[in-house]
Amino acid sequence: MLNEHSKARELVQAMENSLHTNDNDKLKTAISQYAQLLKEHIYKEDNILYPMGERGLSDMAKASLLKEYAQTDQRLDSQTLWYKYETLYNDLEHQLITYTHPTATC
Repeated sequence: MLNEHSKARELVQAMENSLHTNDNDKLKTAISQYAQLLKEHIYKEDNILYPMGERGLSDMAKASLLKEYAQTDQRLDSQTLWYKYETLYNDLEHQLITYTHPTATC
């Protein structure tokens, strides 16, 4: 799992380098590899790592964590954060489409 974090950082660097050199093919490849890596990594977390960790927690510890998560969601106004990052994602997606396909309309 930790190796995947390193690989993700390498792919982000490859994306950045591709942008600086205007190499659309390398950019598309790095984006595709990054997306696949994230899908596989999140699957492992959701289906292996987290269930394994949960089995090691008592019911009282789980209840305490849920309470703390709810308090943190409220304190950080997580709905606003989700909206902020969803908007950022949409903006970046639009920029990428415009960058890689200048004649495309969104």
